Amino acid sequence: MHQHVLWGIDDGPQNREEMIALLRRNAEQGIGIVAATPHALPGVRPFDIELYWQRLKEAQSYCSEENLPLRVISGAEIRYTPMTLSMLLDRRIPTLGDSEYVLLEFWGTVDRGTFENAISQLFRHGFLPVVAHVERYRLFWQDLSFLKAIKEKYDVCYQMNCDFALKHNLSASLLVHRLTHNQIADIWATDAHNLETRPPRMAEAFQFFSERKNRKALEMFVTEERFC
Repeated sequence: MHQHVLWGIDDGPQNREEMIALLRRNAEQGIGIVAATPHALPGVRPFDIELYWQRLKEAQSYCSEENLPLRVISGAEIRYTPMTLSMLLDRRIPTLGDSEYVLLEFWGTVDRGTFENAISQLFRHGFLPVVAHVERYRLFWQDLSFLKAIKEKYDVCYQMNCDFALKHNLSASLLVHRLTHNQIADIWATDAHNLETRPPRMAEAFQFFSERKNRKALEMFVTEERFC
């Protein structure tokens, strides 16, 4: 659902070999489908859509030619700005799997008004936001009632990073418990960038919650039928 797997586009793989290594690690992790989601900052930094489709095709072709049991679909991690909606409507930024789902991120200190305005704006124009790595936003540490109200009002999903669940510190454990127990968070994703500092750890996270018999957390692992 969220991975920086395409090379030479953002702070993910810097060359084809690094991309291939990341693709192969995904397959080893048991991941069958990955959304290639480079950073997009509408109106702040140009997004080279032609290069994006070229690199996406390159990744897809490699998986097909090497019989890698992995499908790579489109997407982008889109920072919400005043230009986000217009670029989505003009198809200058890809959606998740060419669907109505959009991976959306905010500044960590986003306030309630900006957050709801963004969700509402996209929802009114036919897009369904998936809010990226929600553990980074102050709102998700402080205002669960507001976040639940947003979920009830709009068709929005909240995504968490597997790495955060595996931090093994008290504050991270408490937030994971609060967001899963209260059914605030919906989806786990890797948000992987490379194999050294930010590798995909989906298998480790699944094992972690399986050992603890955390049914609510296990339900957050996405199946292909759910979104694609």
